Amino acid sequence: MRIQTLQIESPPCLSSGGMPLSDEPIELDAFTQGCVDSLSRWFEEGWRQRNFDLIDDLFAPEFLAEGGASGRLDRLGYKTYCKRIIDMNPDLDTEIIEMVPAGDIVVSRARTWGTHTGVVQGIEPSGKSFETIVTDVWKFDAEGLIVHRTNAEYDFEYFREVLGFVPRFKL
Repeated sequence: MRIQTLQIESPPCLSSGGMPLSDEPIELDAFTQGCVDSLSRWFEEGWRQRNFDLIDDLFAPEFLAEGGASGRLDRLGYKTYCKRIIDMNPDLDTEIIEMVPAGDIVVSRARTWGTHTGVVQGIEPSGKSFETIVTDVWKFDAEGLIVHRTNAEYDFEYFREVLGFVPRFKL
């Protein structure tokens, strides 16, 4: 996993692709490192190992998820959403491309892939595979629990083209 921070100077020292000119690691303060570690744990143990009960440990009771295929979800709704994603795509996997931490906010970019082989909400399996990049903005409270997730990138047209429909989840 690559953890990267953007240090904006005046003028910004970014490459033409928007990335910092240097990949040298910087040291994070303990709180920010804890946020990165929690989010890494969520991707590894939650998504990759299918331990959605981890939501109860890492996500604040007032957690809110917004955007993407699910609209707005509270903590229980998000847990249900995660399970439905796996029901629809049992072979789903993900890998973190990068994380950009900034205090109590961490932006994650993850590559996600799978095959639509499960029935969800009456949608029959298409058997089609997909691969996409998911960008999320995560906010943490003072205790280091995740309080908010905004899906900043969800390619509706890609899913319509590859799967023949856009997955939307009503809970």
